[in-house]
Amino acid sequence: MEETSKYINIISFTEKGEALANRLSIYLFQSQQKDQADCECDRDLIKCISKCRASKSYSAIRLSECAKESFEKKQGMIFIGAAGIAVRTIAPFLKDKLHDPFVIVIDENGDYVIPILSGHVGRANEYARKIAVFLNAQAVITTATDVSHCFAADLFAQKNNYVIQNKEGIARVSAKTLAHQNVTVRCENMLVTLSFEGTVIKEESIEQSEKESEKKQISDQSVPEKEADIIISPFIQDGKKGSLWLVPALHRGWCGLPKKKRGSFN
Repeated sequence: MEETSKYINIISFTEKGEALANRLSIYLFQSQQKDQADCECDRDLIKCISKCRASKSYSAIRLSECAKESFEKKQGMIFIGAAGIAVRTIAPFLKDKLHDPFVIVIDENGDYVIPILSGHVGRANEYARKIAVFLNAQAVITTATDVSHCFAADLFAQKNNYVIQNKEGIARVSAKTLAHQNVTVRCENMLVTLSFEGTVIKEESIEQSEKESEKKQISDQSVPEKEADIIISPFIQDGKKGSLWLVPALHRGWCGLPKKKRGSFN
C-alpha cells in the first residue's frame, strides 16, 4: 500500500457547485490543521478547480489531465456534480484498490456524499462520513463490510501499519466475515482462531490466546500456510496460496499489533 497524499482536488461544474466547493475547501483545510496541530499546513493542500465557464475562477485545465496528475501523485478527488462525469474521467487511470487515491462525488445541492473509489485504503468512506456531517448530508456508503458492520481486512491493515502483500486475499477474508464465519490468523509460528462480532473482536478471544500461547505453539511444519486466512509475518514475500499476507511495519505487542489496539479492530 502506498501512502495517500494529503492534497485534495475539488472539481465543480456550476456556480452553485463552486460555492459548495469553496465551503468544503475551508472545512477540509481546517480539519487538516486540527489533525496536524504540531506543524503548519499548506493552504494549497486543498485545490478548487472550477469548470464553470461563467465563473471568474474558471480553470482551463482538462479533466483528464487533472485526473492523471491526481492518480500519479495519489491526490484525492472530490467531484461536485454527476457521478457519471467522475466515472468517465477517472476510468483510464484506475490501477487497483491498494494504489488508487480516494474519489468522492457530491451532488451540487450537497445532499448526498458518495465515495466511489478507495473506500478503505484511500479513506474515502471516512472522508465521506465527515463531509456528510459538515454538510448535514447523507453519506452513501456501499462497501459491503461497512454496511454489514463486519471486520474489514484492508482497514485493519491500514490502521495497524501492516503492508498488504496480495490484494486478492482481501476478498477471501471479506467473504468469510460477511458469512459470519471464523477467520484464522497466523502470526509467525502461532495459529489463533478469532470470532468476529461486527467490527470488534471478542476481548476474551485475545486474552485466552495470550494465556494459552505456550500451549498453542505450533511449528511452521505442522500448520500449513493455506489453513490460515490471514498470515502476519515479516518474512512472507508473496501470497500464492490464498491467504491474506500482511507484513508488519512495526513489531510491538501481540503478533506485531500495537498493545493499545489489542482486543479491538476499531
